Amino acid sequence: METIQRLKMKKKACLFFMILSSVLIFAFGNEAAGTKKDYPLYDMYLGSKIPYPGPGKAELTPIPEGYEANFIYWVNRHGSRNLSSFKYDKAWLELLVFAESEGQLTKKGKVLLKEIQKIVEHEKGRYGLLTGLGKNELYKIGKRTGNLYKNLFGSNKPLLAEATYKERTWESRDNFLKGLKESGYKGEITSTRSEKNTDPYLRPFDIAAKYKKYKKAGKWHQKIDVFAKINNAEVAARRIVSPFFKPEFSDKLDKGGLEFKSEKDEVVINNLVSAAYSLWEIYTILPALKEDGLSGIDMKKYFTKADLRFFEDYQNAKAYYTKGPGDAGKDSIALSIMAPLAKNMINEVDTHLKGESAYLGIFDFCHAETVVPLVGFFEIGKSADFAEEISEAVKYWDAGYYGPMAANLEWIIYTAEGKEPLVKMLLNEREIPFAAAIKPVNAFYYKWSDVKTYYAEKATRLGFGLDTTVEENIENLKVKY
Repeated sequence: METIQRLKMKKKACLFFMILSSVLIFAFGNEAAGTKKDYPLYDMYLGSKIPYPGPGKAELTPIPEGYEANFIYWVNRHGSRNLSSFKYDKAWLELLVFAESEGQLTKKGKVLLKEIQKIVEHEKGRYGLLTGLGKNELYKIGKRTGNLYKNLFGSNKPLLAEATYKERTWESRDNFLKGLKESGYKGEITSTRSEKNTDPYLRPFDIAAKYKKYKKAGKWHQKIDVFAKINNAEVAARRIVSPFFKPEFSDKLDKGGLEFKSEKDEVVINNLVSAAYSLWEIYTILPALKEDGLSGIDMKKYFTKADLRFFEDYQNAKAYYTKGPGDAGKDSIALSIMAPLAKNMINEVDTHLKGESAYLGIFDFCHAETVVPLVGFFEIGKSADFAEEISEAVKYWDAGYYGPMAANLEWIIYTAEGKEPLVKMLLNEREIPFAAAIKPVNAFYYKWSDVKTYYAEKATRLGFGLDTTVEENIENLKVKY
């Protein structure tokens, strides 16, 4: 398939192409509805722990005549991982062991205890690290990327690969680069990683004081409690958890008479609802562990399909407030703190286009807490849309779609001699429109100047102008956010 210019389309053909472009934008703009159907794991209700779906059968639209890929800015969540810390499994282990010591554990509870013990034993030395599946996800993404942009990577110009201080992002970076090299790339690679609490781009949530306070004790917690109550979470939780314990013990747990904490001294379980949710959190990580030898544990049997759907919605509701628009829509604090990264992306592209950078691309490896709100900052689809009721928001706002394991967002810059640079955006290797206020030139191709102007104005309004320094960004996050 060729472009309009190359084929010198006649009027009718040109009209057809315009209609086709509109259809493509509509289909991909309605992202959550149009992409889940071809990935069966979505039916497991794994929330943001869902393994990477890949590009599936998505096809890319043709490059406009005379243009070629000239630069990439890539932001990637780490791949599928083990449990992030000794948290949900620790709380459940201690809950079951305590109940057993009190003679309150049922036969079903003893089965669960053995399963939790098996998981804990498997996770020793692995917490927070990528699984074999996660490493392979990034390797394949890197290899596909190298093969897709053969001309760009065939130049063997240097690239910059950045990661946060968390080891899983280093592993993700290194496996991506391994796949990229496998595709034939032989250029020089500069690999870096940030120190804790010093990165306003990939981990602004560590620095933003008001955001941290909001996340820990914001009024949104009350809304989540109401959401759970109106969805009869207590009834479902009792049905899920009570079979593990004798009635007297279940009642005591239900009344808040017991607490079980993470290794960081965070209360994880203090009632039946938190116990059921924590069990679901353990369930969601199991598909990523099978390739590493942990098999034979079927926690799905403890839940009905409705239970799984609710807990995914429950997690998604919390993410809506902490990684999404929350009550403020496009000006939410969670989205606003992504302005420094957006500013940096714009500056890096401009630096390259001015001929002042030797890199063919910048590749950042980070977390869901970065990728998901960045999608919202860029107003992709409905990712920044405000909803009066959280029950309405979770129908269209989906952290598992915006930021599954190994999620990636990329800007591809295209140049042609004597013509204005264009940019295309991909989310999880699928073309997707920019904010609705920015109009494309050709299907998913936009003028770089239009994209730059829109997001630069937004970042500047939030206090992160294009000329601000890293130090100024850090200070602004500390004081204003």
